[in-house]
Amino acid sequence: FILGAAQFLCIPLIGKFSAVEAVNEAARGPAALVAASQFLNGIVFAGEGIMQGLECYRGLAALSAIAAVFFLSSLEIVKSLGLGLNGVWISFLLFNGVRLVGVLLHRYKIGPLARRASQNVGDGDAHNTSDGENNKTPAPAAAGN
Repeated sequence: FILGAAQFLCIPLIGKFSAVEAVNEAARGPAALVAASQFLNGIVFAGEGIMQGLECYRGLAALSAIAAVFFLSSLEIVKSLGLGLNGVWISFLLFNGVRLVGVLLHRYKIGPLARRASQNVGDGDAHNTSDGENNKTPAPAAAGN
């Protein structure tokens, strides 16, 4: 969020990098799109990192393939509409949007963390441990070290 806000606040400085106004104008739209995408990107990258940590490689591969199809299809559409560089960044936002939907779906509906959370709902005799897992019996004490 902070990076995106900082990038957005720097958009007026684009004119300092080139004396050619057409270049400055061409950079403003993509710069705003990139700044707006930072919040989305952070969630996507964290979610994919969680999926890697859970060793959900097939899910990641499927998600990447689906997102790539959307990205490539979107590029064809923005090309036919003549959206230029802004269209490329819009396509990239769509790509990350699809990935966001995938990691959220994995986390809250279909992945092992979603299953664990649904198993713990209504588990009245369970107690919470410091790591957030519900256990019905306390962990055994470690043998003498």
